[in-house]
Amino acid sequence: MFQPRILVHLGASDVPEQFREESLVWVRKAVERGAEVARTGAPAEDIVAATVCVLEDCPVSDAGFGAVFNAQGSHQMDAGIMTGDKRYGAILSLHGVQNPINVARKMVDDPRYSILSGAGAMKFVEELGIPILPDEKFETAYNRYIQDQFSGHGDPLDLFVQPPPDHGTVGCVARDIHGHIAAGTSTGGTPFAPTGRVGDSPFPGCGVYANDEEGCCSCTGYGEAILVELLGAKTAERLPKMNPMQAAKEAINAFAKSPRHVGGVICIKKETGEYGLYHNTEHMPFAMLMDDGSIVSGLSVSELKQ
Repeated sequence: MFQPRILVHLGASDVPEQFREESLVWVRKAVERGAEVARTGAPAEDIVAATVCVLEDCPVSDAGFGAVFNAQGSHQMDAGIMTGDKRYGAILSLHGVQNPINVARKMVDDPRYSILSGAGAMKFVEELGIPILPDEKFETAYNRYIQDQFSGHGDPLDLFVQPPPDHGTVGCVARDIHGHIAAGTSTGGTPFAPTGRVGDSPFPGCGVYANDEEGCCSCTGYGEAILVELLGAKTAERLPKMNPMQAAKEAINAFAKSPRHVGGVICIKKETGEYGLYHNTEHMPFAMLMDDGSIVSGLSVSELKQ
């Protein structure tokens, strides 16, 4: 039997001061929920889904309930889960669903397909009996703050090209008591994005990645850059060669060599269960489960003793 491992992030960002304390409350709450599920002997993908659900319910995240407004003033969400044995499920361009990660979790076990988007994704949601909520249910003080901060500054699509830094995709990496690993990432996208835009979060090797030879990763940041750089896979391939903190740092430093490549990554090394995280933004709120059952959390990796 293995010690369960759970590490979460609330997005690579510059968290406004008035939302910092609440961010830490929610990442800790997410790990607490994940630990409860882990103690039942549940598989890693269930731990990930339960943990990310809490982050999607968080009113200061950019995922699920906290999803930001797109250019049309609506909310559009993506989520993906991948396991160490390379099972994978993702859902793209959802609307009105408070917990997209639960839909992605169902996709992992569905042998028919791995990714659904748009109308097909919504049909799958209806088949599952998940309620579709109106847009106004997703308005929070946090996403309204972002809307108010940046609206009136020209074409919304101009803001999308240079996305504001104070928002956060959410993610989790986990190992269950049987030694299996999984990762999950969920997002409400980039503020002011055009309808139909999909970033890195739900795609394997990009925003989410896991394999039993290396480990598992969840990424956050500027999606278009993470997509072309394959940040998740690039982080994972370093894990067998070094400790995961160094792997995360090297991956982000290599990623950041190009202009506007901002982001962060969390990971677990399969062989040892060690944690890794790094970001090149001011903050990336995180929390992790320790061997004694305690939870360590912070706004930035710089708060960790290394």
